Amino acid sequence: MKLIQTLIMLIFICTCYTASAFEIKGKVLIKDGYGNPINGQVVYLYSNPTGEICEEWTGTKMIDSCAIENQEFHLSAPDTEYARSYKIATKTDFLYYFLNKEDNISATIADKKGYKVFKVETNNPKTDSVYQKFVHDVNVKYFNPYLKREAINYLKENMDNDAGMYLAALYSSKIPDRFQRTTFFTFPQVKEVVDVIPDSQKNHPLYQTIIENYKKLESQYEEPEGYRISGYVDNVYNSYMILAMPKPGTLNLIPRDTVPIVNGYFEFTGKVEYPQYALIALVDGGFKKQLFVENSDIEVNLFSGKTGCNYKDSWLVEKVWGVNFWGFINGSQSLIEYNKFNDEVCKEGYDEISSWIKSHPKSHPTLLTVAVQLCKTTNPAVSKKWLSYFDKSLHSTPSYEHALKEIETKKRTSDGAGAPVFKLPDVNGKMVSLKKFRGKYVLLDFWASWCGPCKGEVPFLKEAHEKFKDKGLAVISISSDQKKEAWLRAIKHEKMDWLQLSSHGSDVGSKYGVSGIPHIVLIDKKGNVVASGLRGKSIIGEIESLIK
Repeated sequence: MKLIQTLIMLIFICTCYTASAFEIKGKVLIKDGYGNPINGQVVYLYSNPTGEICEEWTGTKMIDSCAIENQEFHLSAPDTEYARSYKIATKTDFLYYFLNKEDNISATIADKKGYKVFKVETNNPKTDSVYQKFVHDVNVKYFNPYLKREAINYLKENMDNDAGMYLAALYSSKIPDRFQRTTFFTFPQVKEVVDVIPDSQKNHPLYQTIIENYKKLESQYEEPEGYRISGYVDNVYNSYMILAMPKPGTLNLIPRDTVPIVNGYFEFTGKVEYPQYALIALVDGGFKKQLFVENSDIEVNLFSGKTGCNYKDSWLVEKVWGVNFWGFINGSQSLIEYNKFNDEVCKEGYDEISSWIKSHPKSHPTLLTVAVQLCKTTNPAVSKKWLSYFDKSLHSTPSYEHALKEIETKKRTSDGAGAPVFKLPDVNGKMVSLKKFRGKYVLLDFWASWCGPCKGEVPFLKEAHEKFKDKGLAVISISSDQKKEAWLRAIKHEKMDWLQLSSHGSDVGSKYGVSGIPHIVLIDKKGNVVASGLRGKSIIGEIESLIK
């Protein structure tokens, strides 16, 4: 009877153990210095006792061990409520790190890919997949600020799982002294991560660790009095970066500051009255990146490719024609607003734009977009209504004043409005006035010799000229070319045998609300604008509907 009870107890213990443990089985294909399998060596499984982040990160407690036999190993560990980090190691080498809580794992550990790094093929579960991607792909060069930014963004996308929580706790903790570096992430970067932790994760045992690390970094953080743009440019070592901001009282960008790039790093500091649109640009290069400058810590990380602009003092210049930059800008709430309004809200329609402005009445980025983009293409009455939603504190800004001017221009050039009169020189320098064409239909074509899309409209202009010239239509092309030779050469090449005028040095473009070319306007016999912004077949269609 006693024996039966003992057997039942053993079966119960084994059953419980099987149900509450996961296994790590695998092969070790590593060879020793003589080219032989390392059979007989012991492999160890380590973790932290309660899953906490310890100073050495890699685990302080041995969970299990076994000898390698026939190049195979078999380890096990108790299941846990939350995923923990583990490492498999011999006495001399780390073989594999992984994150797990209850899934059985199979792994094949092959030869080294590099110094102390082994190639591992495994059926790692989803939580471990997030961890492995971070360690091996996203953050392999964490000392590079650009890749560090990739790591932060990756973490922010994965804070709803154990891997994200573990990595956030780990990389916001004190770095072991052997790394001889400061913390991986700065306070603003850790704040980004903390701000996106979902409520469902605030009971996670590592949540408190993350908050404690956050508070430590916050106590050491010195907030700038104005703006501090901390930048990094990959593969640029000794050059200069320019910060271009609006000239006071205008929206025109001018260089405001120039700083050296030292080993890829640069920094701008200063103070602004309100958030302002700006550009950073590399000296002697075509590269530029837009941002909004506001009184905060702004992080700029740029990465270079193999095509694009040429610039000096980079080792890449010796190898390729030039480089093109893309990257991340963080820390500017205004840039987030600007991108959301432009990329999402403006595509939804007038009602959504109105709702956005009402909920963001003090948004400088929104006002800027309304002023320089929407007012050019929107009915003046609608634009005026949008402006009324902005707070009075913005009424004295250059953006607001620019919007009012655009509305007035649009009123003058809207369909049904009188066409602004002008007097411009033809190819021989003779001045020609629009008044001369009163009583005729007029098709105005704003273009330039260097404009590819403008040349794409020429066949339709030719068709209009040939089809309607005897029905009272005058086609007039107005070029913005600065070089007369290029203008005349293009006229000849495109065979544009109708009236050609030059707008160089005049304001006729602004009078007609031209924000880009080609820009084609149709005027009736009474001198009123019938249609503007015509392209392609719509040119012929509008003329046909006018000349019946």
